[in-house]
Amino acid sequence: MSSISDGFDELALPRRKSPAGWTLPPLRRSGVLRSGLGLSPRGSATGSRAGQKSFRPCWKTYLCRPETDKSLARIMAMSALGNGLSDAQRHEDALPVKEAELAMLRRLGVSARNLLVAQANLATTYKALGQLDEAEPLLREVHFGYLRLNGLEHEHTLQTANNYASLLFDLNRFEEAKTLLRKAMPVARRFLGDSHQDTLRIRWTYAAVIALDATRGIDDLREAVTTLEDTERIARRVLGGANPMTVGIEGSLKEARDALRACEISNV
Repeated sequence: MSSISDGFDELALPRRKSPAGWTLPPLRRSGVLRSGLGLSPRGSATGSRAGQKSFRPCWKTYLCRPETDKSLARIMAMSALGNGLSDAQRHEDALPVKEAELAMLRRLGVSARNLLVAQANLATTYKALGQLDEAEPLLREVHFGYLRLNGLEHEHTLQTANNYASLLFDLNRFEEAKTLLRKAMPVARRFLGDSHQDTLRIRWTYAAVIALDATRGIDDLREAVTTLEDTERIARRVLGGANPMTVGIEGSLKEARDALRACEISNV
């Protein structure tokens, strides 16, 4: 039988800005159901006008079916619809679909892994709408759920650690974010390697967190600059200078250098 994919796709959002203006990595979204309906999460036609016309009759057909313990097609239709709306930047429309999907999955008693996928997708929609307090418990549960299932040395656990830390950053809970990233960062470097995109994201987020913490000192800023210099160098080599991640890290590096320079001047 087909099952919900637990892969991760980058959420279709522009690079985020912190309250202080820093460029941050985008959150990563969990996968969607990919089989049975002829739909794909991204790179499909669902975000286009023509694609949406052919998409609507399909999901309506499946959503009208009764909810039973064998309603895989219905679950797949809701998952594809919610993520398709998110890809089209229609987050307000996507929100009730994803909330209904998660509620249905809980009623049906699906596996913990499948439930985590739906929770992660709902959390990214809350985040896109600025509803951080609603997103926080979901992302916390998703990360620690994957930690229980897979341990820390797993790609999904590390991805969700970065997602959760990034949200903690947005909530100005810097110490919690730093603690989480300090555990994840060495594991990512050892398990995934320094050139892996998830390792780059974790190091990028960590540098932004320590640089923007109100209690930071000059040594913290130096650590941020050093981390970003190394991360930018690797990203440029692996991804190329035009890659959005490389460009984003470059922006954060410039901001960190400016902050360090200003701190050094003020200390003279």
